[in-house]
Amino acid sequence: MINRKQIEQAIAIFTFVTQLFPDSANAWDSLAEGFLKAGDKQKAAEYYNKTIAMDPDGPTGKNAREMLRTMAEGHD
Repeated sequence: MINRKQIEQAIAIFTFVTQLFPDSANAWDSLAEGFLKAGDKQKAAEYYNKTIAMDPDGPTGKNAREMLRTMAEGHD
């Protein structure tokens, strides 16, 4: 959905997935990406930080840290 620029629909789906799988760092990472694509950097940062807390040493947490770093540098 994100690749097709259907951001609102993607956020709705990712929100539902986080409700089904609240312990999935990947689900929260995807929701963060949706909010970032929608231009809501505050929500994106919130969910990227949640992802890091859930997967601090894993690949999903690493991706979230990289995305936060990119956001801090002013890139999307």
